[in-house]
Amino acid sequence: GDKGRILAWLYDAYTSDVFNAFHNDIEIAIFDEDAIPTIIRQIPKGKIVNITVFVDTGFNRTGIRYERALTVIEKLSRHSNVKIEGLMSHLIVADSNGTSDTKVREQLHKFRNLRAELATIGIHPNEVHIANSNGCLQYDVSDFTLARVGTGLFGLDIEAHIMKKHNIKPVMSLQTRILQIKSIKKGECIGYGCTYVSQRNMTICILGIGYADIPIYKYKGIYYFIRGTPRKVLGKTNMDQLVCVSKPGDRLHDVAYLFGLNKTHNQTPYSISRKIE
Repeated sequence: GDKGRILAWLYDAYTSDVFNAFHNDIEIAIFDEDAIPTIIRQIPKGKIVNITVFVDTGFNRTGIRYERALTVIEKLSRHSNVKIEGLMSHLIVADSNGTSDTKVREQLHKFRNLRAELATIGIHPNEVHIANSNGCLQYDVSDFTLARVGTGLFGLDIEAHIMKKHNIKPVMSLQTRILQIKSIKKGECIGYGCTYVSQRNMTICILGIGYADIPIYKYKGIYYFIRGTPRKVLGKTNMDQLVCVSKPGDRLHDVAYLFGLNKTHNQTPYSISRKIE
């Protein structure tokens, strides 16, 4: 039921990707000057398509070279079946520290300069955007029309000093529940391959989460937290369940956190990813 506009900026212009996009009213960003004739030929007869131009202002990934952008956009605008709807670029980094700050300001200067040059020849893209989460927080990009805020919406992938400055906190959590509590005897195996053998009579919890949910296979130094206490994962993780240590007081359906908004633990996606790299 979502009727929002879709912009695709990574595709193969020499396959049916572009034709299918136009057919389904998906807007595309052109990032390769050489591909433009192929793209134009795929526009359905009688249809005017919205085109965004992806300009490389210094990232040196996908994008039309800045030096060529004005000429390329001007030529594109001559096609009666093309509307220059957008102008976009991508920041190298946006943490406003030292050298990176200089590079970002150079990119922003180029991007704004190109927009001004386009205006002098009567081209005024409706959608102009370059900033990611850090870019929005660290620089004044209010003169652009869109911001590409991604993981920043969840308080993730933002430099620590930026998070502190703006009082940003992670808001995403990953949790499951206890599906079963059972006792096992000393010397019994747990899970595939018998990689864990009980050293004593003990009680264990089975949690409804596995590597199909989050791709962690070895939980060395990573714990689940139940009722505020860390629980070691025992044996191999399965696709949809794992086993951990149980403690007195555990009950069926108790919540087990891997990370998230819970004051009883400080495990985060960052601390987890550092242990599984």
